Amino acid sequence: MGTPAFACPSLKAIASEVVGVVSQPDRPAGRGMACRPTPVRTLAEELGIPLLQPEKVSSPEAIQWIRDLNPDVIAVVAFGQLLKSELLQLPRWGCVNVHASLLPRWRGASPIVASILAGDAASGVTTQKMVLALDAGEILLQRETPLTPDETMTSLTERLSHMGAELLAQTLEQLGQGKVMGRAQDLKQVTWAPKLSRDQQWLNAEMTAVEMDRRIRALNPWPGCRIRTEEGEIKILKAILEPHLDLGSSLERGCLFESRGVLYLSSGKDHEGCLRVLELQLEGKRAVTAGDFLNGLKNRTQKKLPWKF
Repeated sequence: MGTPAFACPSLKAIASEVVGVVSQPDRPAGRGMACRPTPVRTLAEELGIPLLQPEKVSSPEAIQWIRDLNPDVIAVVAFGQLLKSELLQLPRWGCVNVHASLLPRWRGASPIVASILAGDAASGVTTQKMVLALDAGEILLQRETPLTPDETMTSLTERLSHMGAELLAQTLEQLGQGKVMGRAQDLKQVTWAPKLSRDQQWLNAEMTAVEMDRRIRALNPWPGCRIRTEEGEIKILKAILEPHLDLGSSLERGCLFESRGVLYLSSGKDHEGCLRVLELQLEGKRAVTAGDFLNGLKNRTQKKLPWKF
């Protein structure tokens, strides 16, 4: 069971043993809002594996389709629907989930984003025995990876998708041999990663430069990070943290400003440290480099845009 591109490496890794694939229904996407097949559906069709795309996987029809396949185990990777008790108990080895964090840290819908926002030194993947409570099952296997200072949601998602695929294949092999034993999660260490929303896209005056840097890296491409200026809304696409840059004056705080041909974004809170902006996008315009943005500013003499918090 899986839906987005994150789940595709896992399907490839165990494809020879898969008797059926369940994915979310196709949804409209893109500017034209045309209905697009899920990445897992596309891969399942390429592999010639029977496919089901139910609105509700808990429906009697969906459960019967799965029951007829008589699976030993159900592998779940970023599927997007909750599994009820009847499904969890259907396979003889139960249901195994690949979760993109080191459980019990970051249970929930957006663990990759949460780990970057929190400034975690490491992330990883966990295979867990699924239960009714969200991400609360026994841990089967885990694998850790350090986070780099410039880690983004895109780079970490790609890396964890392949790590998760390897870990899933290893977990299923050990399950079949009776060699893997689950261990309970430490409830004192549980943290939560709620679903992302558009409200998170706005940078604000209470954020430090470090917090803005993490947010830009964690929320690109969606929902992105934006500021409001007299030039309109601006989406900050790529930036580098300059933690020790002394602004020297409050005049440059809370501004998008130029200094010696470089475009900076300063916090409304920090006296020290800001972001060197590399790529940005004005509302309704194409993405441009910081140099092209500076060349196009109407107020070429000042080249300073205070935020409108």
